[in-house]
Amino acid sequence: MIVHVQTLQPTSSVALPITIELHITRGIRWHMTGALHHSIKENQKRVYTAVKNCGWHWPGQRINTNFIPLDQPKMGTHYDLPLAIGILAGSGQIPKRHLPEVIVLGALELEGALSAITCSFASLQLAQKLGKNYVMACFEEEEYHKLKLLFPEITLLHVNHFREVTRALSMNSLDQFPSVFPTKSDLGEDSKTEIGCFTEVLGQGNLKRMLEVAAAGGHHALMIGPPGAGKTMLAERYAGILPVVNPKQQATVRILNGSGQGSSLLALNGKRPMKLCFGASRKDLFGALNLQRWNHIWKTPVDDTWEFMAKDVGLKGELGLFQQSLGGTLFLDEFITYPKAILDVLLHHSDPHQVQLLLAMNPCSCGNFNHPTRDCHCSAASLHRYQGKMTGAWKDRIEMIQYSEAVEDNSPKGETSEDIRTRVMEAWNIQMARQGTQNAQLHKTELLKLCSLSKSTQQNFSSNCVRYSLSLRAQTGILSVARTLADLDATGAVQQKHMDEAFHLRLGNKEALGSHSQKNNPPKRKIRLGADLTVKLKD
Repeated sequence: MIVHVQTLQPTSSVALPITIELHITRGIRWHMTGALHHSIKENQKRVYTAVKNCGWHWPGQRINTNFIPLDQPKMGTHYDLPLAIGILAGSGQIPKRHLPEVIVLGALELEGALSAITCSFASLQLAQKLGKNYVMACFEEEEYHKLKLLFPEITLLHVNHFREVTRALSMNSLDQFPSVFPTKSDLGEDSKTEIGCFTEVLGQGNLKRMLEVAAAGGHHALMIGPPGAGKTMLAERYAGILPVVNPKQQATVRILNGSGQGSSLLALNGKRPMKLCFGASRKDLFGALNLQRWNHIWKTPVDDTWEFMAKDVGLKGELGLFQQSLGGTLFLDEFITYPKAILDVLLHHSDPHQVQLLLAMNPCSCGNFNHPTRDCHCSAASLHRYQGKMTGAWKDRIEMIQYSEAVEDNSPKGETSEDIRTRVMEAWNIQMARQGTQNAQLHKTELLKLCSLSKSTQQNFSSNCVRYSLSLRAQTGILSVARTLADLDATGAVQQKHMDEAFHLRLGNKEALGSHSQKNNPPKRKIRLGADLTVKLKD
């Protein structure tokens, strides 16, 4: 008698369907075929011991096990449970009538206990694709309740022990199997995580304002300042003011972050992924995948996205921090020191705003250029070389640049992250109702229609663009930031004050950069850093 058990193979993004077919005949050995990793062959010992310790008979016959499809690599400990079920069903010890409608997965301990799975969202998504009514596994409690609301048509059979599995499969209906978790009516809040609050960072009001605008509109932002100014602290607390994922991107974010590699619980709640990077290799940032194919996932329906992932990602495809940040934010500390090859790839993928880039850098190699109390020891050539890494292409793509302020013990703490997020969410809701996406993802023609500029504001915008020699991309960035500022004020048309602040956020506060005198380092010449950022340098 041949028995078929439906399970899956997790990848770095989606789960691929795997069918285990098992046949028991006369003989004495257990044979397994189907492009198997050696970890699955080690499962034999655990399955045998767990079955025996739970009081079941081990058939002393030839067990032939085949994993389909044959050309798909398989690995992992989650095959323990489907193998154990297949052996008992194949030997006639438990009925097999429920197997065609359930996906089974889980790792067994020697006494029969089951370990919680790490690909819960991917398993239910696969069940939905295959039309299965049940998924049997050991779930984490918080994920269990969230998944029940996200997939109401699928019944989650939570099992802690192999005895519960056999009892459920022996029932007349799987719906009779009781849930061990109490019922919850809504998703609720995540368990508290230590994100921190903006009030823990003294001063830096201009940086906090820039981050508020960046969170509301999804804009790229750059913080420049000496070590210890609070740039990293603000980045670590940035997740506390981010809005939820844009509706059109929620399915893809859940695919990428619900597979076990990312934070699946946050993905199930619709929270934006926020990844912090303090120096990484190209593989750490971009994984082992062909980045040229990733634009595809934002331009196709969700079903096609799943098919793309299943076909192209594969078992060994590793997601880097960039892919895990899709739909959210990637913070790069001291990004200007990254290798040119990494910066070029980031530059190429920054335009669509698939990932919001939050960047930080020092003003010079030693970090003390124009510091109010510390001397800068960089030569003019060294400073020119360091700041020269900030190419014109990067300046073109970063919508906002702000320099840190001098911080004293009596510097104000500012508003709480909760107060800032309230305004961010209100602006986000306006954008979703108006165009279904954030302002940073709009084209210039769309922004001009949405900004509703008056004649004087339009003339002022045009003259400033000519004055600062701004490209079309830079003009689009200023319009998008101005539109976000108007949304934060809940005004329909972009006013002159919004346009002025957008230019200020774009060009940086040059007074903060150039006003401090350099002790023992008298300025002798000047270079131009940006559109109008003239700074003093020493020899």
